[in-house]
Amino acid sequence: GKTCFNFAELVAAGTYCKTSLNGTCRFIQSLINLRPNLRRLIFPTGFRVGMSNVINSGNLQFETTELELVTSKKKNLSAMRIYWCLVYLAHQMEKLIESSIVDRSFQESIVFSKLQDAIVVVFGIDKAAENTGAAIRVANRKNGNSSDYTQLLAAVMNAAECHTNFVRTFFSEKSPLKNFLQSIVNDWYQSLILEIGGQCRCVTFTPLPRLDPCTPRRITVNVAQLYTCSSEDGEDIDWHSEPIFNELSPSNR
Repeated sequence: GKTCFNFAELVAAGTYCKTSLNGTCRFIQSLINLRPNLRRLIFPTGFRVGMSNVINSGNLQFETTELELVTSKKKNLSAMRIYWCLVYLAHQMEKLIESSIVDRSFQESIVFSKLQDAIVVVFGIDKAAENTGAAIRVANRKNGNSSDYTQLLAAVMNAAECHTNFVRTFFSEKSPLKNFLQSIVNDWYQSLILEIGGQCRCVTFTPLPRLDPCTPRRITVNVAQLYTCSSEDGEDIDWHSEPIFNELSPSNR
């Protein structure tokens, strides 16, 4: 029979239930043991390897730097500390959007705000225990205001939370985080989201030329699908898709 769940959906389900990969696999295996006919009817074969590949493919590249930072404001002490930041910051935002769509928790912005057809991003910088982190979450996720759906973009290890350290790390001209957050504030990003067969991909881009900060800018996408089939004997159809971007005129925004 046809498989109802793919690997990405199983990973999303485990994340939603706050279950590890091993816990999710044990649950699936217990269902299969109780109902052997579910092995290929609902769950794909090799689900552990498939889910592991999905998780590992989502690892994000980051860079670390050792800087002299303030460790105590009262005692005016400083020392060498580690600062790390994601190389491609938009990928973290895209992963949060994709997971909310796959597990069906994504909601339109007009439901919880006055914005229409928007992805609302919330970010902040705060200290927890010894480390200070810059984190991001997507407000479109229903009931997503929790640590489960908030992810780090960068962090300073074991240093004081102060303006001096922020200037040397998060808001340094050498760090990509400053421009990333400023682009979010200026509303310069656009996201193209494609969902097919329970899988989702999100791509973030900045249309050029850039408009003034917070100027409304709506872009439509027409996907032209051209397909051919060599015969009707069951051979696969070859699909070719070409996205066409059209920016709406000011009168149609």
